[in-house]
Amino acid sequence: VVDKKGETVYKLPGSIGGEQFVINNCENCNIYVLDNTATVTIDKSINCNIFIGPTKSSVFIRNCSDCRFVVACQQLRTRDCANIQVLLCCTTQPIIEASN
Repeated sequence: VVDKKGETVYKLPGSIGGEQFVINNCENCNIYVLDNTATVTIDKSINCNIFIGPTKSSVFIRNCSDCRFVVACQQLRTRDCANIQVLLCCTTQPIIEASN
């Protein structure tokens, strides 16, 4: 999901199939990843609501602001984020770098 503005995007069960998934440069979007994934990377998104279903490994959130996330993963890492909210189900402690 790249360069979306003001859209609602659904990735339905079976559409990703346990592969890597990327969300990049989205603004004012609602994004629902309802399939299992290997890893998820979310970069440069602003004022989005993002739901990430079961992720086998890591979810990386970088350079995002004013977003809300629901995440189920093994590891969560954030870097250079501002004013984000995360509802998290994770098997390890989250790693938060240079965020406020």
